[in-house]
Amino acid sequence: MDMKPETQSLIDMIKQRGWQGASRTALDVIEPIAPLVSSVLWVVQPVSTIFGAQKTVGTLANLLDSPQGIEQLREQLDEK
Repeated sequence: MDMKPETQSLIDMIKQRGWQGASRTALDVIEPIAPLVSSVLWVVQPVSTIFGAQKTVGTLANLLDSPQGIEQLREQLDEK
């Protein structure tokens, strides 16, 4: 699957920290309200610059904004 570099960077960070299981569970829990969560992330993104996470928050907001993005994230988290 063709991925943007920002998305691959997010997936790599999650895997390096061993957060696949927790991320997969969180994704399953928030999937029904993912568009709402995405909107909240877009509002929070400017503030996340303080913590150096603006790109990460933006990437996550993009992924959660569509069912295809959620499925892409889920598939990448399940890959070994």
